[in-house]
Amino acid sequence: MIKLIVTAIVILAAGYAGWLFLGVSGGLLSKKSPLVLTEEAMTLRGVRLTQKMKNKEDLELVAETASVALDESRIDMENFTVVSYSGEYGTVIITARRGTLKNPEKDIYATGGVLARDGSGNALITENAQWINASREIHTDDQVRVFGERFTLTGKGMTAKMDDKTVEILNDVNAVFFPENK
Repeated sequence: MIKLIVTAIVILAAGYAGWLFLGVSGGLLSKKSPLVLTEEAMTLRGVRLTQKMKNKEDLELVAETASVALDESRIDMENFTVVSYSGEYGTVIITARRGTLKNPEKDIYATGGVLARDGSGNALITENAQWINASREIHTDDQVRVFGERFTLTGKGMTAKMDDKTVEILNDVNAVFFPENK
């Protein structure tokens, strides 16, 4: 479980790094508001960005649309997937209906059916998640479901601290563990 959450944090941070090369800062998009862009905006449709490190594919971002609002310093994405091919957790995939990159804070907000999966089959499902860069945490107030081959955890609200490698499901915690089949 901790491995999955740390993986989710790593991929959200990697998603930020992938957007950094655009040279754009980010702002905040309300979870409930539609995309509202000023005249100084650029909207890209059918976006696919690939970042390579040492001649190997490191990060891939695919989005139906990405709207860059220079004056509000944000990038708003719709129907996006971020795939990280590196790291100790293998390939990690995060998908969500909407996301916002906010700078200079380097925070990321993912909303609408957030799903994070690692190469081991562990997954995190929630409606909204935030990567708070200053404290290096992922947080949600929504219902969460974290599961893998031998466990399922559910609850309401979650905080995962990358530096401490800790996960706390805040309320209504239910845990089911399955014995190993030999």
